[in-house]
Amino acid sequence: MDPEYVDLADEGTARHERYARFVEQGVPQQELTLMREASQRSRVTGHQRFVGEVEQIIGVPIERRRPGRPSSRRTRENRSVPVFSFWRVTERFLV
Repeated sequence: MDPEYVDLADEGTARHERYARFVEQGVPQQELTLMREASQRSRVTGHQRFVGEVEQIIGVPIERRRPGRPSSRRTRENRSVPVFSFWRVTERFLV
């Protein structure tokens, strides 16, 4: 079990009830908008440390870019990370 979940309470029933209340709160609209925009643009959201870990795991730099076609000066190494790569990486964090 996830350590954060275990820390919610000493007993299983109390832990379950606290987790249920947490889930019922839902996601704040601002955070939901951020996640939707990031997924539509195949971006990773999170702290810089998390982004750095994802970059190391997949071996591709993650960067915010302006919309449109990249200039010809960009190298093939400097590209966005497809969202499917992000989900593959985060699967191990969700277990």
